[in-house]
Amino acid sequence: MEGFFPENPKDIRPDWQKAGLRFVDPLRDQNEIALFGSNVAYNEHNYHRLSSSECAQIKAEHVHEDLIWLAGMPAGLQLKFETDSRYIVLDVFLSGPADMCHMPASGQTCFDCYVFDDQSGKYRFHSAGLYDLKCGTHYQSQLVQFPFSEKKNHRYVVNFPLYQGIDGLRIGFEKNARVFPVKFTEQKPILLYGTSIAQGGVVSHPGMLYTNILSRELDREFLNYGFSGAALADPLMGSILSTRHEAALFIIDCEANAGCDEKMRNNLPSFIANLRHGNENVPILLLNRIPFALDRYDHRRKAMADYYAHWLQDLVKADQKEGMPIFFVDARKFFPANVDDETTDGVHPSDLGAYFLAKGQLAAIKKVLNS
Repeated sequence: MEGFFPENPKDIRPDWQKAGLRFVDPLRDQNEIALFGSNVAYNEHNYHRLSSSECAQIKAEHVHEDLIWLAGMPAGLQLKFETDSRYIVLDVFLSGPADMCHMPASGQTCFDCYVFDDQSGKYRFHSAGLYDLKCGTHYQSQLVQFPFSEKKNHRYVVNFPLYQGIDGLRIGFEKNARVFPVKFTEQKPILLYGTSIAQGGVVSHPGMLYTNILSRELDREFLNYGFSGAALADPLMGSILSTRHEAALFIIDCEANAGCDEKMRNNLPSFIANLRHGNENVPILLLNRIPFALDRYDHRRKAMADYYAHWLQDLVKADQKEGMPIFFVDARKFFPANVDDETTDGVHPSDLGAYFLAKGQLAAIKKVLNS
């Protein structure tokens, strides 16, 4: 074992705090880092999911105003790049601190990182850039660190925080490191409209958001429009999302919000009609809500879920008769009957629940896109 243990462990890894760093701004340096899912495509240099004009429409028409606040949370946004830097550092300015009681800061306010593994042909989890609760709204964190001897290129996916806005972000690399943007294999994105479950509540780190899991599996961009508590299938939101003409597929998963009363029954047909405007050939995949632990004890909640499962199927059958490429998949079947720990708080998926949700949707997405 002689020579196996270093005299000083710090000698085998670069110390980014002592080294000179070269910082890259993802909003402005897209010749080095590819940014996906942000309003940069609409010439708005921020990490928001709706444009300022769309937010103005929402405010003017008195639609759920939480949508404006939630749109500033970058759930589902990703960075993709390749670099030979032996460390990657984050310099982050948050819109607010970590403040959720049922979601760890590593999911709410932190970035995480996946590295492409040549052997498996997949992106594998590497680390999360952890946030010190004492830091308030500004923190620096090491995201990646390789030994001195491993000066070679790696491909990365970096996932954004799920439940806090980003006012500023810089990515630090070794001064002499090469950095290149990386694209997705599949060029057309998939758009998801949904609830806090779609936004990532309350997984442990951003890579476990189910659209991020699906993005890695399919090597395809996902446009995440999960709006916590505000996914009421408002027809205006259908009109706004219809402008994303580049989508290969629309997924609607809003029952957990709109299906608590009559809103989904009243709103969803108009939402779909508006969403289809200019997108007549884009398939739509409708999901009912996942099973909640409380369904076992609240008979009204269970009856409402059963009602909407049948209502959605009838809606799809009627639209299919009109020639619409629309499909339904029962999300309750995604979860094994013998598993009781798929949620953290009885409603929002744990990491295990998010994995089952992604796995079930993956099969449905492939079937729809291949049909």
